[in-house]
Amino acid sequence: MREAREQHLLVWSTDVLFQPVELTGFREVSGSIVASQGRLLLTNYESPTRAAQFADVTLPEAHERDQILSVPPGTYECRIIQLSDPASDAPFGEPVNFICTLTRR
Repeated sequence: MREAREQHLLVWSTDVLFQPVELTGFREVSGSIVASQGRLLLTNYESPTRAAQFADVTLPEAHERDQILSVPPGTYECRIIQLSDPASDAPFGEPVNFICTLTRR
């Protein structure tokens, strides 16, 4: 995916913190993302896929307009932690299932 290689896109579902955390979970992913215009969109895989397939779909879609983060333009290290195993029978004990940290580089 060209946009991900160019650090314009990092896809996951999450809640966001603007400070590093000393936390581990079931699994995690880290990567860089560039906020060239001072905005980052928290979206799911389906939205960019629809936008690529259909000319009348643009991002952000109507249901995700409140998921735009205003940040200073720049490059960010993004760490996403999934707290619990979704396949386990254990109830989620956390108020969120994912934590995302953005650290400006």
